[in-house]
Amino acid sequence: MRLSLNETHFLISTVLRAKGFPYGALNGAVRMVQWAEIFHGVGISFLERRRLSPGPPVDGGAITLVAETATGVAIDAGGQSALLAGPSALDLATERARSRDVGVVSITKLSDMLWLGQLAEQAAKRGVACMVSFQAGDEAVESRLLGELYSQGRSIIALPLGGEGSLWIEMAATPASHDRLLSSLTGALSDDFIRLSLTPAAGGRSGATIVCQNVAPEDGGAFAQRLREAASEDCLLFEPAQVAALHRRAVQEGFEVDPQEYYPLARFGLTTVIPSSEDSRQQAGADG
Repeated sequence: MRLSLNETHFLISTVLRAKGFPYGALNGAVRMVQWAEIFHGVGISFLERRRLSPGPPVDGGAITLVAETATGVAIDAGGQSALLAGPSALDLATERARSRDVGVVSITKLSDMLWLGQLAEQAAKRGVACMVSFQAGDEAVESRLLGELYSQGRSIIALPLGGEGSLWIEMAATPASHDRLLSSLTGALSDDFIRLSLTPAAGGRSGATIVCQNVAPEDGGAFAQRLREAASEDCLLFEPAQVAALHRRAVQEGFEVDPQEYYPLARFGLTTVIPSSEDSRQQAGADG
């Protein structure tokens, strides 16, 4: 079955409200799920599978700041979803990048990491270069699901190119992949960006790192060319026109969604957030 962008927005937001997401976090979280659907066709699938898996109740208070330096912060997400912790972490990283050139946020005890790539795209829209790296450790609840649907570890670089849009690279979150790509960017990116961009998830721990850096508009073209030249066969490279086309297709055509995933999600969201009753049916016009 095919759903429009607006229909998936309603579906996702209803499911997230049923799971306890606060209203203020909904739009950012919905964009993250839709991004996973736009780029890789797995947003709805993963949302349905995560709905069935155990996890702590949604609680913004469980996300705590554990350390702070001049350029960045370390956050303990307390097992909360990246849909809840991610947008705020990006705000911290981009604010520091704008005021201090480089901003870093490392996050541990984080779940639902599939959607984190959207934060790199969001950073590029704000005019900063961004790398998001994540790794689902062996102990993470979603490790098996993430590995089946996408990759247990991933790194995403997004570079703003002004009116052109953003250049996008995805690769496996391994030191070898980083070394090959980032060693060619010395001088274009600060040493701090390169040094801090590796995921903190060592030794089987799950976590993510968001690294943002200001890039002068006049330097964007040269930086983009170096990224293109450094990308190897194990990287996915999306040119600005490809990124724009993916979003345009989502607006024009919507998404193909498996009914076996849609209907359980819809029932879960609607029966929790909008319980069926005589009053609700009448107010919706069903009986009149």
